[in-house]
Amino acid sequence: MKIGLVLSSTPAYSETFFNSKIEGLQKNGFEVVLFVNSKDTHFDLCTVKEQVKFRSFFIVVFFLKSLGLLLTKLST
Repeated sequence: MKIGLVLSSTPAYSETFFNSKIEGLQKNGFEVVLFVNSKDTHFDLCTVKEQVKFRSFFIVVFFLKSLGLLLTKLST
């Protein structure tokens, strides 16, 4: 069974609560996946999925294309 934990960043060495919880879950047969905004390269207790970084240009293009699609649908 998989368990996903959502944190702002990977736990530091001094954050023993999260580290011990991850290790305990793994010892009990769970697969732990960590979802974070920023990833520390030294963290290797479990799989880490980092948030995708969007550039503001792509957000503006997406918004304009969505607006154009909406206006096209409304006009028909």
